[in-house]
Amino acid sequence: MIAMRPKELLAALTAEGVDFVLVGGLAAALHGTTRITKDIDIAYATHDTNVNRLCRVLNRFQPRRMLLGTPEGGVVTLTTAMLRKEHILQLATSVGEVDLLDRIRGYSSYGFLKANAEILDVGVEAPVLSIQGLLRTKRAMKRPKDMQDVAELEALEEARKLSRPSSGDGASIRLRRPDV
Repeated sequence: MIAMRPKELLAALTAEGVDFVLVGGLAAALHGTTRITKDIDIAYATHDTNVNRLCRVLNRFQPRRMLLGTPEGGVVTLTTAMLRKEHILQLATSVGEVDLLDRIRGYSSYGFLKANAEILDVGVEAPVLSIQGLLRTKRAMKRPKDMQDVAELEALEEARKLSRPSSGDGASIRLRRPDV
């Protein structure tokens, strides 16, 4: 298994102008959960221009399809047609395992998902699903590991609420939302 290098992937996606949101275990970990994940989950806008950009970026990282957690065959060239056929595409790449998701459970559209993201500095500024957004999708998934994440995310959200300045002192915290 190749070590994850999410910063390299996120920087390339951002530089190419790909419309995406980082979701899943890595997004949860960036918010402070103790979850260890082995892949980078990317949700993306499905219009042709964006899918072409996404393919162009990922093809730089020698993608190979994954089957039951194991790379299968040689390097593939990702195409718009391939991504149109697959709602979830699991890849082994030179920057680690990457899951491409054209939809996320708990969200009716990518636009709604993106509206629940925030820009975080992870070595590069990138859109990451917010704690509330993660809670929504993890509750919808209902897998045991997701329910563990829910407990941690709820605790993190509560801790953040308690640490925020009261509204009466003039201070405020602003999260930068990605352009929708």
